[in-house]
Amino acid sequence: MLRAFRSFSGRWNFTREILHKNNNERFSVNGIAKFQQLNVGDENTLQYQEEGVMKQLSNSQTFNITQRYIYQYDEPKDQITVYFDENPKRLFHHLTTTTSVGEISNCQAVRGYHLCELDHYNATYQFLSDREFQIIYSVQGPKKDYEIKTLFTKLDFIH
Repeated sequence: MLRAFRSFSGRWNFTREILHKNNNERFSVNGIAKFQQLNVGDENTLQYQEEGVMKQLSNSQTFNITQRYIYQYDEPKDQITVYFDENPKRLFHHLTTTTSVGEISNCQAVRGYHLCELDHYNATYQFLSDREFQIIYSVQGPKKDYEIKTLFTKLDFIH
């Protein structure tokens, strides 16, 4: 899990597809994301920031989007915890795996879960290579039923 966490650092191009299953509404997003150390000397805490443009495919309407999270690696637990980047920070989900420590190729099914009132967010992180990973969210609730797929491709490293 540590190797997976370390692989996040840097700048990423991302493409995202959103499918609302109840009405078949589709959106796409293209943007840039970066993971960088939040505090100098703290290698186990990364700030995630993304900026992009969302397009509603049915009418080509576009929206600017931003998002921020904090990723923290807990070495004793071999676990990554993701927080909303707020003050105070708020838990989004824990990522855990039962595969060998440090092997990106074995982290094919790293999962997280978040409950927001009555809405269930199931996350799957798939590490496709050292320069590519994907996050899939399945969201279900009384008024929600959609899937979000985001593919990240590494642009460079932040030192």
